[in-house]
Amino acid sequence: MISSSSASRRSSSSSSTSKPFRIPPVPLAMIGLGLVCLGVGLYDHFTSDIQKYPTAVRTPLRKALYYERKDPGLALPYFQQAFEEALQPKNEMELDGAPMTGILIQWGTLLDRLGRRPEARKVLVMALRHMLGMENTPHFDDNDTSIDTTTTTATTIKPSDQEIFTRDWKALPVTEQKKVVGLCLKLGDINAELHRDDEAEKYYVTAVEHLLATSTGPSSTSNAYGDTSPHDDKVALFDQAHLPAWLTSNDVGIALATLGQFYASRKRYSYAIHLYLRALTLRGMENCESTVLMNNLAESYVAINAFNEAKVWAEKGISLAQNPNTGKLNKDQQVCDESCGILLFNLGMIFEVRIC
Repeated sequence: MISSSSASRRSSSSSSTSKPFRIPPVPLAMIGLGLVCLGVGLYDHFTSDIQKYPTAVRTPLRKALYYERKDPGLALPYFQQAFEEALQPKNEMELDGAPMTGILIQWGTLLDRLGRRPEARKVLVMALRHMLGMENTPHFDDNDTSIDTTTTTATTIKPSDQEIFTRDWKALPVTEQKKVVGLCLKLGDINAELHRDDEAEKYYVTAVEHLLATSTGPSSTSNAYGDTSPHDDKVALFDQAHLPAWLTSNDVGIALATLGQFYASRKRYSYAIHLYLRALTLRGMENCESTVLMNNLAESYVAINAFNEAKVWAEKGISLAQNPNTGKLNKDQQVCDESCGILLFNLGMIFEVRIC
């Protein structure tokens, strides 16, 4: 029989040995950090742009964005599915809204990155048509093999549709104007690679002329290109001092240089030289990108046997590239180093040709 005294001792002993439950500080901190991260993740999930899409669109779009990082080829059918769902009236998406065009731009850009340029061209033209409110306009191309979709909007593309190139973009919001210009330049690149030169030129010229026409300096004797050649008598002279807030002279210079590169690649050097000179004027002559333009100028002058002018621009480019301060401006010294090597080689070739 157990006495009450021994029971009380056992009870007191067990109570004296029991300790309060405590979580060590490091695991506690990790738990707290995990909860914070979870909260941030949930906030990002519920406030991200993708949450603005209807569920039927959002589900395939999430898969497309996931596979775009993991296995881009697997993302393509999900982009197409998201676009087809977005077109359904039940989802109540604006056909010319940013969510709709965003799907197309992401899809088309991925196709281009994968080297599937004919398909990329079709999808990006669709994006452009949606931005310009032309999604319901019939467009047919006898030489086109359509993207496999079940919607009338996506079946065929007519790249020569003049309405794309004649619409007034100034009525669009600023962000949409920037997107349209970017799409036109990208479509110019894609069509140039596909050797659809007429179409490429139209996209390039349309983008450049829109940028040039955004200034407010009228002139009755000159055109938007800053010369007196008969491009368009009704176009105002480009005025660098009156650019809108969303546009910089560097943006215009890049577009001019891009068009110049296209003309140079098609051996239309007189056009290229004029555009390169205008681009240099707008972008300045003190950075590494300018050395690339100077090299392009030298090469174009060589192509038309203007060796003195080619020598002048090659030497200017070398001097600028070798200046140690040039690469510090935009932290792109590698561009200077590469262009300097090319310029030195080209200058040597110029001297060799002149001696011969």
